[in-house]
Amino acid sequence: MHRQLHVLVAGALSGWALGLLPSLAITARDAQAGTPDLLVILGAAVVLAAYVCLGYAVGIVVPSTGASAVALILSMLPGLAADSLGAVVAPVWTFDVVAGQYENPVVAGVRVLFFLSVALSLALASGLWLRGRGFSPGASVVQGVALLAVPVVLAVLSSSAPPPVLREDHPPRTCARTDGVEVCVHAARAPVLGPLTQAVADLMTVTGNARPPRQVVDAALWDEPGPGTVTVSLQLQDGAGWRRAAIQDMARQLSGAAACPFTSASGVRTDPAQLDASAVSGGVAVWMARQAGVGSPVTNAPDAMAVADRLARASPPTVQAFLARHSEALQDCRASSSMLP
Repeated sequence: MHRQLHVLVAGALSGWALGLLPSLAITARDAQAGTPDLLVILGAAVVLAAYVCLGYAVGIVVPSTGASAVALILSMLPGLAADSLGAVVAPVWTFDVVAGQYENPVVAGVRVLFFLSVALSLALASGLWLRGRGFSPGASVVQGVALLAVPVVLAVLSSSAPPPVLREDHPPRTCARTDGVEVCVHAARAPVLGPLTQAVADLMTVTGNARPPRQVVDAALWDEPGPGTVTVSLQLQDGAGWRRAAIQDMARQLSGAAACPFTSASGVRTDPAQLDASAVSGGVAVWMARQAGVGSPVTNAPDAMAVADRLARASPPTVQAFLARHSEALQDCRASSSMLP
């Protein structure tokens, strides 16, 4: 490998490491669960080295006026190929990894080998070019096949690679109780357990504790759904907005709106009884969320807002009595507007 390329790769990796260390230190200090994935970190370093080698190779082969454009086009090819060849050839992961998941070590390992082979092939090609200022016609085919063999084989095999992300088998959890309801989140999300437990308590107050769920669980725990279990997908990327989304999600499940089939005013489902039941459950979900102070959840039932407005005109104790009396029909999406107070 040429001395210049040594310096370029070392400089790029040093700068990358210096920028990464503070993030790793803060994460290690604040993380509630998990450990650094060294294979994934190594993969990032190898990808960076491969791109440095690509830029160097383009710079010595292509005239300076066109080098930037050629380098830009070539640098985009792995990302475009990832759609058909999979995550192994992706320079940047095309998915988010959240609590309860981890990168597949097989995919991460093959990704390291792929980009390492790319980096080495480009480095060797650069050395051959500089040595002879071009490939000899007789040897160019042989040289090209030898340099490209390993990365091409790995790229082709990557199309049948296993899923890049796996679920944790037994995710660590932390739990609390409120009003007889157990609330559990993934241990990595321990800081939100208190606010989520309070959100559950607020919703139980709104409903008058009518047929409360047995437990409210974080979707990252991968618990099997069942009677009395409300599973909440915590949208923590929304900042403080996650609480609103969690309450709306719980309202849809407690009201039965989540169990209702899709309905729309355009006639996707025209069964009058089902449309009526969907409107009642959807309206109850809207009422619950509004009473909890977080705004209306999304509902596909055309008349749900009318039901919510009707409930809003009744006193809270009257609506709570209605919820207690018809909770089973609501949660099964079988309630009718004739049951409304």
